Amino acid sequence: MPIDKKTAFLVIHGVGPHMPFEVCDSFVSGFHKEFEKKEPGIKAQHKLVKREDWLGKGINWVQNCVSLYVQENKGTIDIYEYFWDIYMVHEVSLSEAFQLLIKASKGAQRFYESVREDNPELLIKATDLGEYGRKRKFGTGPVEFRPAGYLKLLGPSFGLLSRVLPYVPFLIKVIDKWASTQIPILSHIFKAIGVFIEKAAKDFIGDVVGYLDLNPRSEHYETRQKIINGALEELRELMKGDRYDQIIVVGHSLGSVIAYDTLNRVIQDTNAERIKKEEASKIIGLVTFGSPLDKIALFFRERVENKKEVQRQILANLHGFRTRSLVEDKPNIDIGNPMEFNLSKTRWLNFYHTKDLISGKLDLYDLKNQSLQHPEIKDGNILIDAKVPRTGAHSCYWGEHQGKDKGTNKMYEIIIKEFFR
Repeated sequence: MPIDKKTAFLVIHGVGPHMPFEVCDSFVSGFHKEFEKKEPGIKAQHKLVKREDWLGKGINWVQNCVSLYVQENKGTIDIYEYFWDIYMVHEVSLSEAFQLLIKASKGAQRFYESVREDNPELLIKATDLGEYGRKRKFGTGPVEFRPAGYLKLLGPSFGLLSRVLPYVPFLIKVIDKWASTQIPILSHIFKAIGVFIEKAAKDFIGDVVGYLDLNPRSEHYETRQKIINGALEELRELMKGDRYDQIIVVGHSLGSVIAYDTLNRVIQDTNAERIKKEEASKIIGLVTFGSPLDKIALFFRERVENKKEVQRQILANLHGFRTRSLVEDKPNIDIGNPMEFNLSKTRWLNFYHTKDLISGKLDLYDLKNQSLQHPEIKDGNILIDAKVPRTGAHSCYWGEHQGKDKGTNKMYEIIIKEFFR
């Protein structure tokens, strides 16, 4: 299996605090171990890539990557990471975080009820109702919608909050009040509770709020734009000239959402002639794992009233990469879709584990998998069946280097067979 092309991976990390090159370390460790089985002579090298007049902004800087190569071959595999954690500079208050979650739950409930009759089977798959249970019922029919079920996406402990979600802001005030009491024992107890919740909010909910707050007047909306713009600029730099023949974008957890949103921007900029089609066509692959894209689409995406036909169509066009519509209607004013170029040849592989509460099959997206080595992969959704504990399932994809029964290299094995034939 010779490396006959110049390939770039752009790996995007998920929620929680990260350090620079931490994700690069994980991906390179797993990928190198698996690739070495096919190419025993493969070598790894830290490479400094000089960027002059970066994107025409007059910025000169040095970028880091890890390059894998076989000496006698001309091709290389360069692995970059996109470290978006540097943009998470705005503090997220507990009240602000939970208010957004409440809003998302109510919006998802209204959306569910509005489309339930149109495409119930797809909606059930997208919401994973069978997995999350059916404890509260809205409307009529055999399918029950469980509000706040998405809290499980943030971890098992947050599932306990689903029953008391509307009361959380009030409970936070109570905790703050008792934490400031003059009674020593109560003060220590409630301060400890407050610190635990605060850390959870900053480490996990904070990232979700910071990226998924779609209110243009919010300070977090600016953070979201910076994250997407940063990823787009990284891709544009990799696409330029003849530096690489092919590019594969990789996203874990919330990083898969960032990857998806960035590819929509690539499509938009290509059709607006800001990116050349031959450059954008270098993006041959999208790899998502531990991805909550279905749940994000249901709970957090922008909802537009049916009567606002033009606005709804524009948003659908801008966020339309491989999306499946739950509602089929014919607008009175059809404005068409200017996205003639849509990365139609990009292969999308999505890896998930049944114990991973965050991930799942992507049913709201048409992955249009064109598997060349795995004909059993019919829709691009690939089950990882490694024996790992539920608490470690969300990170098991990174590889066996994490330790015994903590990870698997199956994802790398399939990536190599699909993209390095």
